[in-house]
Amino acid sequence: MSNTPWCGRLPTAKLFLQSGQFSSTLLRSFEVISVDTIPTGIDWDHQNTPWIGSQANKLYLQSDQFFSPVKFSFYVGDDDTNPFGIAFNGTDTLWGGGGASDKLYLQSGQFYSEIHDSEYIGPTRGLIRGITSAGANTIWADSTGSDDQLILQAGQFTSDILKSFNINFIDTDIRSNSWDGTNTPWVGNQTDKLYLQSGQFFSEIKDSVDITTWSTSPSGISTNNYIGRIGLGEETISNSLSLSQSLASPIIRPRTITNSLSLSQVLLDNMVRPRTIINSLSLGQTITKLILPDCSVQEHWNRWIYASVTKHFSTESAIYALPVFLEGTNRLVDGEQKFIECRVSIPSFSKLHGNYYKLDVVVNILWTFNQDDEDFHEPQRISGIITNMMGNICIYRYGNGIHDDDTLLGQLQQKGAIRAQDFGQIRQDVRLMQGVVVSNYTLDINCTG
Repeated sequence: MSNTPWCGRLPTAKLFLQSGQFSSTLLRSFEVISVDTIPTGIDWDHQNTPWIGSQANKLYLQSDQFFSPVKFSFYVGDDDTNPFGIAFNGTDTLWGGGGASDKLYLQSGQFYSEIHDSEYIGPTRGLIRGITSAGANTIWADSTGSDDQLILQAGQFTSDILKSFNINFIDTDIRSNSWDGTNTPWVGNQTDKLYLQSGQFFSEIKDSVDITTWSTSPSGISTNNYIGRIGLGEETISNSLSLSQSLASPIIRPRTITNSLSLSQVLLDNMVRPRTIINSLSLGQTITKLILPDCSVQEHWNRWIYASVTKHFSTESAIYALPVFLEGTNRLVDGEQKFIECRVSIPSFSKLHGNYYKLDVVVNILWTFNQDDEDFHEPQRISGIITNMMGNICIYRYGNGIHDDDTLLGQLQQKGAIRAQDFGQIRQDVRLMQGVVVSNYTLDINCTG
């Protein structure tokens, strides 16, 4: 059975991962009060955790379930000052305007500035408290007056209400809802419980769990059954661990350097050659279509990719206090016991048809470790940390030029196996270990003009 992400606001703002639907076991929690003090919705897109906060009026994309940092955030306060509820339908992002707008919103991608559609649901209904995609339709929650309801709306969005269900006899303050392909999870703020409602919507409550042990004022719920929720069939659960799944961050202890060599005195004589990229698409992979305003900006794609990739690894490395340098730049490493060097290939361009382009990129990360007598597993630990960083990478238009506005260009999709190689001790007279982790990436872009 799939697990259940949810969020709560008191005594502190946190994201939670509950075992099943629902056991009393809490698998994980993650405090987000430094980002937003009022989380009001959460979801799972099969790779990252979209959530929404009404203190900063932003949509957030959090790495995995749940690791820092926030990969991306998007301000929606110009549309509504009390956003409530968030969901990803496989292409775009649904969210609810619980403030003055009284609207359901369909936001482009994760998250672009374009609002694809919005639907006014006032004046009789106005307190939107949750939203999710349910295949081709939309389920949302309303907490107006004494008529707390689950509502099934046709499409995304039409004005047709297919069904509504009053849940006031269960909880008088609904705060969020989701859909797992079979049942409707929702949260009640009055009782501080997670509920699993039968179907869309029958009176049977299949299960509920009191969450006051961990939090009060629950404000968001979703399901890890992403496939069932967006209407692609039953999700297969595997007991194996893939490279796209993240492990808990290891703790790296400070070490005493013994018999070490100044790293700047060492000349690396190992060359990592690019790998052959196989242009095949497995059933679990999708091509994301990204609309750009003008094809003329493609002269900047290489620069934006390089800037975004290097910033990604710099940010991720800081979590582990692991110094990172860029290939070809000056570096002072005499005082470093370990560090990594980021290398990004020049993209290979393929024009597939019309204005549809495919860009192939190879990223390899060289690691260096000056041995000590404390832990001989450190090379494996560093290699594992780098492998964990090799997920999909958002590409932003970084820079100071006229076309550089920091908006999202697209996402590099990690393809194929992540390759790790340990070169071992590269010289007999010094205790210096080196190795490399390599990954292939693809970026699909459809430009206009």
